[in-house]
Amino acid sequence: RSGRSPLRILAAMAMIRSVARTVSRVAAPTPIRTTTRRMMSSDGTHEEIVQTADMWFKISMLGTAATIVPFGLYMVYVESSHGDHHHEQPAYDHLQIRSKNFPWGKCDLLDSKCKKALAASA
Repeated sequence: RSGRSPLRILAAMAMIRSVARTVSRVAAPTPIRTTTRRMMSSDGTHEEIVQTADMWFKISMLGTAATIVPFGLYMVYVESSHGDHHHEQPAYDHLQIRSKNFPWGKCDLLDSKCKKALAASA
């Protein structure tokens, strides 16, 4: 053995790599910018920004209308094509069993038929 430890060899190699990296950065020529305008960026004149915003607003409104109007017409057709599906609830024995009246009277809070029947019988 020559008396060199593996750690010293690794440290020397790391230092050589670091120096080589630094030299390559310094020696590399700086790229010359040929264009003054940034491409694919959000920069633009005020008129371009307003024009783009207006275009996307129109596209959004057209897309919304093109979706909602046909679907709305379809739903009107579906709802009008079948009969009335609101039926009276059967009078089951286990429903509306109360041991005492509500604080506002015998009827449910929003039961207008019961309230009218009570008012007519009173």
